[in-house]
Amino acid sequence: MIRQLLAALLGLEGRYISRSGGVGDPLVVVKHYAVDDALQARVDSLLCIANAFSDIQRIQQRNKTDLLAKVGDCLRQFL
Repeated sequence: MIRQLLAALLGLEGRYISRSGGVGDPLVVVKHYAVDDALQARVDSLLCIANAFSDIQRIQQRNKTDLLAKVGDCLRQFL
């Protein structure tokens, strides 16, 4: 289920979710997309995971231990 949600979030990039600047910047919820606080917390957790996976895909030569630790931190927040 998490995988499907992440795919949906990444598929929404540009409409409800965008990068804060350039290609390497994190995904964020666009300002015109209003959500309640409970949903915002869940979306933020999923974006944290999506950003970590995006980093892993984008930077192959970087130390993956740091990136996997980042994913682990995000998963602990989500679960």
